[in-house]
Amino acid sequence: MRLSQLLILHLCPLVFASPQDKNATLNETSNYVNTPTIGELNARTPFPKWLTDFTGLKEWPGLDPPYISLDFIDMKKIPNYLQHQQNQCGVNPREACSFDCDSCVAHDDVHTCPKLSQTFDDGPSTATPQLLGNLKHKTTFFTLGINVVNHADIYKQIVQAGHLLGSHTWSHAYLPGLTNEQIIAQLEWSIWAMNATAGHVPKWFRPPYGGIDNRVRAIIRQFGMQAVLWDHDTFDWKLVSNDPNMSEETIYRNVEEWKKSNTGLILEHDGAQRSVDVGINVLKMIGDDQLTVAKCVGGNDYLRVFPNFELTDEDDDYDDEEDEEDEEDEEDDISSDDRDIDNEVANLKKKKIHGKKRSLVIQEKVLKKVRRKNLIKRRKARKRTKLVRKRTNN
Repeated sequence: MRLSQLLILHLCPLVFASPQDKNATLNETSNYVNTPTIGELNARTPFPKWLTDFTGLKEWPGLDPPYISLDFIDMKKIPNYLQHQQNQCGVNPREACSFDCDSCVAHDDVHTCPKLSQTFDDGPSTATPQLLGNLKHKTTFFTLGINVVNHADIYKQIVQAGHLLGSHTWSHAYLPGLTNEQIIAQLEWSIWAMNATAGHVPKWFRPPYGGIDNRVRAIIRQFGMQAVLWDHDTFDWKLVSNDPNMSEETIYRNVEEWKKSNTGLILEHDGAQRSVDVGINVLKMIGDDQLTVAKCVGGNDYLRVFPNFELTDEDDDYDDEEDEEDEEDEEDDISSDDRDIDNEVANLKKKKIHGKKRSLVIQEKVLKKVRRKNLIKRRKARKRTKLVRKRTNN
């Protein structure tokens, strides 16, 4: 599989949306970072061969993903604004259009919605299934790549339920504080995680902490993605970090105020049980008349969805029942070559050439060994055929 098949980014036209509310001033300036959790080994996304072929690596990275050069990223198109850490504002001119520092929204940033709608960041986590069980409408999840591959089973549950998935970087890095190469690494590994786990390439991207300026935008646009911000913040992360100045009652009072206009995108998190509990209560307050981010602006769900991508674990591992069926079928599925070998063995037994029993036994064993090898090859070929049929639609 070629890189152009993996990303299909430079071939996909962008569907830009104009913000509908110019008064977006709420910023996510938390110190809360959802700690990526390690899932069960058999629930993780296997590192695919196509990614090994392209990157030369054999396993998913840790919190600091390596930079892999991409031929469609033009570094000359990235403006030379200074790197800075979170809350270190004022190092760049206002024209850098920083959302977290200056509440600046670019022409193609999505930050509101004609219907009051929830969005959830930082998953998937072990708390996410509880949220899924309460959702009767389609919503938007912005996922961390490292959590996607470590909780592949939960990610697939979200996909199978029909919700919209967007990127939230690989490991929740504050992008304005990174080099261009580091930003690219955070994005590409997030995209590859989603592609390898569910066979789609994200269209929508939410920057952690709202950390985005025109340098960051110049990079995400070259990936074909579009930034999604918000105009309502629950600050549910403060509950997770035990901030004494935040309470659930405060959140619910804010939601009641937001309901009066009944418009906007609400920032929430599904990376912890406490924030999921709050999200479920907010859902009960708002109801199910909500939209996904794509529906809010009339855009596409994804840049690319690979058809017939298998969402079960059978792509790479075959269950015991299937192996047993293969073994049972072996004797009934002997090829014409194997039959010739059987006939040869039978003839040798009858002839007993010059009484050379030892020679006969040796020849018989050799022929049986050949037959066993043929059976093994045929068995592997059947598995490869099943794998190809599951992954392609030709």
